[in-house]
Amino acid sequence: MQLTRLIYCSKLCPLSTGSIEKILESSRRYNTSNAITGILLFNGTFFLQCLEGGRIAVNETYCRILHDDRHIESVLLSYETIDRREFGDWAMGYVAWTKDLRPIIRAYSITDEFSPYQLSGSSALGLLRELSTKVASC
Repeated sequence: MQLTRLIYCSKLCPLSTGSIEKILESSRRYNTSNAITGILLFNGTFFLQCLEGGRIAVNETYCRILHDDRHIESVLLSYETIDRREFGDWAMGYVAWTKDLRPIIRAYSITDEFSPYQLSGSSALGLLRELSTKVASC
């Protein structure tokens, strides 16, 4: 099995009726049964998510996300084969947005406004690594 890391960003569809709690609940259930781990940052508008696991499982998961009506304007920031998981402690770790994250965002982005479309794959990974210490729930 090829261990793979995929990082993408997307925007919440304005017409979406799903809450972040429902998204987390279903993704954790799905990810657990498919040996996928990862982390998610969501600020009410934008998603930045990392998925890690077997290549087929990660690809199928991302395909499901691309077809999920809650996500629009999805952009793949990074896709690579890895030797070990970075976020292996969580089926889906979640970092809740607070203004206290702005200095961390600024370290990896042009400004302290969270706009994941401006991130490179390596800066997105660095940001998620640093934010992993702030995971709210597993």
